[in-house]
Amino acid sequence: MKWRWDQGRLQYFGIDNVRKMAHVLVGLDGLPVGKGATEDFLDAPLKQGTGLPFARPDNYPLWRNYKRVFECSMLASVLDGRLRVSEMCQRLATNPDYGSDEYLYDFIPRFQYPYPAFEKEQQNEVREVYPFCAIGKLLVSAALVRKRGITLEDIFTKLIGNDATGTETLEQIARLPRTNYTPEGDEVRQLREMVAFISQLSFLKWTGEMLMLDMSSEQLAEANNLDVLFAPRPIADGVAPLFYRMTALDAGLPKPYSALPASLDDQIFLEGGKTRIAHLRIERSPLLRRMFINLNPEPLCDACEMDMREVYPWTSYMIEIHHLLPLGSPLTVQLSGTSLEDVAGLCPNCHKSVHAYYGKWLSSKDQRDFRSKDEAKEVYHMVQKEIRS
Repeated sequence: MKWRWDQGRLQYFGIDNVRKMAHVLVGLDGLPVGKGATEDFLDAPLKQGTGLPFARPDNYPLWRNYKRVFECSMLASVLDGRLRVSEMCQRLATNPDYGSDEYLYDFIPRFQYPYPAFEKEQQNEVREVYPFCAIGKLLVSAALVRKRGITLEDIFTKLIGNDATGTETLEQIARLPRTNYTPEGDEVRQLREMVAFISQLSFLKWTGEMLMLDMSSEQLAEANNLDVLFAPRPIADGVAPLFYRMTALDAGLPKPYSALPASLDDQIFLEGGKTRIAHLRIERSPLLRRMFINLNPEPLCDACEMDMREVYPWTSYMIEIHHLLPLGSPLTVQLSGTSLEDVAGLCPNCHKSVHAYYGKWLSSKDQRDFRSKDEAKEVYHMVQKEIRS
């Protein structure tokens, strides 16, 4: 079985854009779609609500063109000729605490082949395959033997070449022999974009060459419930179409990998909730730090503009990485090839003051977190201006 994805539209699968699409689609739930109906009602709201082009030929219905975007992201499908959103879509649109990790925790074990978005290509397939579960298990098994990560070649030759289903144990995945499987056509592009999508988990990093589990050995030893995330969740039989059974959410399911413990210095920023703990985990990523230093070799604070080597001449790089938005998507990094758009380098004092400013600003607005990346950047520039004045 060939692994499939909606290749060529990676920007649509950034978590920020998935959430924007969810907001739009919830407002359109129940409207007619398809033969005998006009898809024009989708054009303007989607373009305005997401800022994405949603470009298509004049004679090409929008639903047909973007069916795979909405279905691969588990947002919506068509039932009885009408647009119907999923429970996951509703939660993304209405619950600000349903962040990138929570969404992907629900997504990964549910996505299986055969998949409704690819019914024509997979109509004769009967074997269930959970591709993201298989990738996750291969990654964890590599990390347990201190390998840096896994490549697309590893996935092709060890998982796809051995017809892995994702239902195997970590031990079984680790013992899979390498095959000489050679991808054909657009298989490489499809797999690359699948890996970029899953890398939006806060503890994963995708460099364009390798997918890495961004944990220390101590954290990995404590994260023994990662098998909950990468354990397939078979879809129960029922009268509802497969897509809606896949995207139905269960209450009270355990979530893997608790956030890093907070220090006393973090408490001001953590009053808002768990999404800010995820923010701190992203900032403390050693992989992100190495990428940032490679792109910014001079230790200059983005707020006070001081050169830390002049302030502390006995140090080499006393700069901390500040992630502008807790829910920001790392796909922006992948698309641009840099990490400059969503992060800033700050000296320790400015970093603490920025977090304190965030907490005060959010409290004054009676918000738990920023509502968008643009809002977060606006507030960051406000505190940056205050520091420099």
